[in-house]
Amino acid sequence: EPSRRTLKTTTRLFEKDHMVIPDYNADSRRVQDCERALLGALMHAGADLDVLLTSVRPEDYSTDRHQILARTIADLWADRQPVELLTVVDRLRKTGKLVRVGTDETNAEIWVAGIYTDAGTCGRADYYAAEVLDAARKRQLYLAGCDTIRDTLNPDGPAAELIDRAASRIAGLAERGTAEGRVRTSAEAVN
Repeated sequence: EPSRRTLKTTTRLFEKDHMVIPDYNADSRRVQDCERALLGALMHAGADLDVLLTSVRPEDYSTDRHQILARTIADLWADRQPVELLTVVDRLRKTGKLVRVGTDETNAEIWVAGIYTDAGTCGRADYYAAEVLDAARKRQLYLAGCDTIRDTLNPDGPAAELIDRAASRIAGLAERGTAEGRVRTSAEAVN
């Protein structure tokens, strides 16, 4: 029998015909800390950036500000520009995204600098990348489940179609997990 909390959460999910994503991840703070550590490592990584940026995409981060920072780092790398604290902050400023990662420019610069300095070195970047990917896959699985539940509550076709859609959603996650679900080591990327 479901607990009261489960029933409350389930009820909240379906208010006003849209899904609300509850804070289902008990250690979401730990995930955000891993994201910050990975972002800092990316600004320190140098040659390993290619490996890390092909494994973890900006949309794999859980917050908008982390996604913006990751996208900026990826764009600098794609443009063959150095990825370091000053170039990242400068690119954020030039694209008008600096204030989107903080409450104002000064606050945002301090936030990015904090991520950079907290990272220290990138020695554990593979570990943090794996944690970020795992959390992203869990969020994607959760959203696929929410979409499936919504489909069953508002069916627009026979049950077989709903099952096919649900299976397709899960298969898509499984395919990405097989192809990208673990971070490649530098040696694997070179070979």
